[in-house]
Amino acid sequence: MQFALYRGRSVISKLIQGFTRSVYSHVAIDLRDHCDDVYEAIGSGFVRASDLWINHDEGTVVDLFDYRTPLTPREVNAAIRTARSLVGQP
Repeated sequence: MQFALYRGRSVISKLIQGFTRSVYSHVAIDLRDHCDDVYEAIGSGFVRASDLWINHDEGTVVDLFDYRTPLTPREVNAAIRTARSLVGQP
């Protein structure tokens, strides 16, 4: 599992970065090691994506961070189940 932290370049991204005082404007959870999916919240709601780039502008910088503590199969399944249950939610 990886966490993708985005350094967006849009006006909204810059507002988020300013308000949060962070270089990051967005985060996604990459579960492709376990189920071939990336999950993230975008303007239209929580979505499942096939890759890290599909919902982002060209030139967006993405920093990837590994979750190093191994998850048990039960924890992985719970993460996937929770992410999938949120798809389509605002």
